[in-house]
Amino acid sequence: MFSCCRSTESVKIRRRVAIELKKYELEASQMSFSS
Repeated sequence: MFSCCRSTESVKIRRRVAIELKKYELEASQMSFSS
């Protein structure tokens, strides 16, 4: 039960990190595109 709770929590964190990474890549690509 505890491991299941932790797995869902890690999935949430991983998803958040993925979204942040996507946002960062998008901004980086826009910067290099404008310059």
